[in-house]
Amino acid sequence: MHNKVNNKGLFVLSGLIFILFSLSVLSLRIEKKLTHVLKTEKKYLQAEVEISNAQETINRTRQGIDKLNSEVNHIAEQINVLIVDANEINDTIVLFMNQSLANQQTLDSLKLMEKAIAQNEHFIDSLSFVFKNKSDNLLSLMNEFNKKEFESKLMQHNGQTLQKDLHWSKIIFIVYFSLLVLGFFLGSFMLIWGLKNNTKSEENLV
Repeated sequence: MHNKVNNKGLFVLSGLIFILFSLSVLSLRIEKKLTHVLKTEKKYLQAEVEISNAQETINRTRQGIDKLNSEVNHIAEQINVLIVDANEINDTIVLFMNQSLANQQTLDSLKLMEKAIAQNEHFIDSLSFVFKNKSDNLLSLMNEFNKKEFESKLMQHNGQTLQKDLHWSKIIFIVYFSLLVLGFFLGSFMLIWGLKNNTKSEENLV
């Protein structure tokens, strides 16, 4: 009989230990883990917004590169056309100058051709200046694009790390919470069962 009372007292003590452990240690761990989950989730959501903004910037930069590259190619084609025209005019001038007799009409044609060459050279100089500026802008934009793309990859890596951390933190939180509930109910059951049977034993002894 004395052993039964001791066993019931052990149930009461074990129940109290389970309850106190659940309400103290596990509760503290749950609180810390919940705080960590909320902070990580906030960082993850912020990282998603930053990644989205960075991707929009990259897309806009890519569109700007495509547009500027098209303009640069168009200017290069115009310069090539003007150079070809200038060469053809030069060839014609040489042909006229090689003629044995140069009449007034030929001289007038030469003057017009010289004027056309001067205009071509002016257009080529102007287009070359624009071409250089746009090429420099294109190079700068491409460098910016590469930088933004690299930063975006770092953000995505950071986002994936936060996502994994958040995933495992939630799992650990659920485990801690389950242990708290299990420990509390198990402790409560043992405490109630021990007290109830201990009371009956005392009544039987009386």
